[in-house]
Amino acid sequence: MTNGDELATSTKGFLGEVGGGVTSDRIVSAAVDALHESGYDRLSMREVSRRAGVTHVTTYGYFRSKHHVIAEAFTRKLDQWGAQTASGSTVGERLHSLFTTFGEVLGEDPVLSRASTSALLGEDPPVRDIRERAGAVILHRLSAALGEYDTDARRDALVIAVNGATLQCGLGYSHYDGIADRLMNAAQFVLDGME
Repeated sequence: MTNGDELATSTKGFLGEVGGGVTSDRIVSAAVDALHESGYDRLSMREVSRRAGVTHVTTYGYFRSKHHVIAEAFTRKLDQWGAQTASGSTVGERLHSLFTTFGEVLGEDPVLSRASTSALLGEDPPVRDIRERAGAVILHRLSAALGEYDTDARRDALVIAVNGATLQCGLGYSHYDGIADRLMNAAQFVLDGME
């Protein structure tokens, strides 16, 4: 394959197929491995390309920057969480289940979770798209957990709590293993008088 053919193929991937495919999966996996070894500040797209066994032209065809690929890696984990259903017969039980599993997802790979804090704040258009995708997953899960008590105001208050708690953990002011309890404390104000 010539560089021109490779660029055309990889640009096609960037334009619409980043969410799946063997090449993008390899790049995402390589980025996470490199992140664990070198840290977010020293992460380079050339190293990601080397680990993925593709040229940097191919990597840039799928992902514009390290922010883009790390945001995608994190949001893929979030998508898996988003496909779950919160258990419980009451809104409090469902929110507790939701926040517990959210904390487990973040705590499963704290290096990636912390790096995603920086990555998701990027203003690159594909990062903004991923941030919106992540936000939609969180909104959907909160709406489902609130059930019959779902209102814009309640959902908005919980989104602010989730975003704030996640940011504090990402900045090192708190720990992922305590995020569920902190979110439930915040949710008590939203839940007060509902059950």
